[in-house]
Amino acid sequence: MIGFVEQAVLVELSRAEIARRRLPNIWQGEFTRDLVCVSAIAGTFTIPSGFVTDGASIPPLLWNILSDTSPDILYPSFAHDLLYSVHGKLPQTTLSRDQCDNVIREQMKAIGAPAWKYDAVYRALHIFGGVAWGHHTPAHKLIATKTYGPHVLSVAKPFGRNPFRNPR
Repeated sequence: MIGFVEQAVLVELSRAEIARRRLPNIWQGEFTRDLVCVSAIAGTFTIPSGFVTDGASIPPLLWNILSDTSPDILYPSFAHDLLYSVHGKLPQTTLSRDQCDNVIREQMKAIGAPAWKYDAVYRALHIFGGVAWGHHTPAHKLIATKTYGPHVLSVAKPFGRNPFRNPR
């Protein structure tokens, strides 16, 4: 089964909280429970509780065609945000940028998005995503991982906790 094991549980951050955390002044949500994603490309991975996402970064000009809150795009964008935040470095594998971009296409396809939509999102990421991938990941996207180590301070995840811990 490709997709998400359960529903995402997030809390929408208030404007005051976004400012307090010095996040970009756009919609931000924080996971309050782990969300497991199953992918043929990335394997099974967890978006950890505490991870902060801005969802799909679709320019407002295109919202009539590709809504950033559409069910076809929103959940897949959560997985993509996590993958970009760790630059494709998961405990079990390391993905290239193209593979990370293909995960969002795969997830959109699995939930029944039309081909024109998942292809448009993939192409946009392929053309414009290099900027986000090539630059230092903003602190609010970083989480302490085996790859980055516990020294990474993060708004998204308290330092020292490994989000890819083995379940107890």
